[in-house]
Amino acid sequence: MNRRVDGIRVTTPQRTGWDLARWLDVVEAVALLDAMVARGAVSVGALTEYAQARIGQPGWARLLKAVKLVDPATRTPHESRVRVRLTLAGVPAPVVKYVLARDGEPATRLDLAWPDRCVAVSCAAEPGPAPEGWRMLHAGPDQVAAGFDLLVRDLKAALRPRRSRG
Repeated sequence: MNRRVDGIRVTTPQRTGWDLARWLDVVEAVALLDAMVARGAVSVGALTEYAQARIGQPGWARLLKAVKLVDPATRTPHESRVRVRLTLAGVPAPVVKYVLARDGEPATRLDLAWPDRCVAVSCAAEPGPAPEGWRMLHAGPDQVAAGFDLLVRDLKAALRPRRSRG
């Protein structure tokens, strides 16, 4: 499906999403799809319909897999990559941009959070302090490059239910 913009043939956002899912690995495709959906270029529903209308054609399943991982609340490609890699590693899906309130007012916004366990991951290059009562793990670009498996191990351990003593 093509259209013209200023006389130039371009693909529709749905077709662009399909091409991204077909040619890139799922992590990179989702990072770009997150941005497209967040900016209103295309909706998750439109991408899903596009893939479902092409069942059996090359790339339809890859697009559906990527679309299931899209979260437009993710604000940077790095956050998207960390979130998707964690999900693919078997970590439960986080709440993106979780807002902690203090005295009824928003106080802290956490990049990726598991509120039921008071665990969060900061994707910033230099994370701020951990909110009181929360375990904060750091997944800045340098830490991710140095060892993503360590982050996955530490996060899975932090998310395990704690045994009560008594």
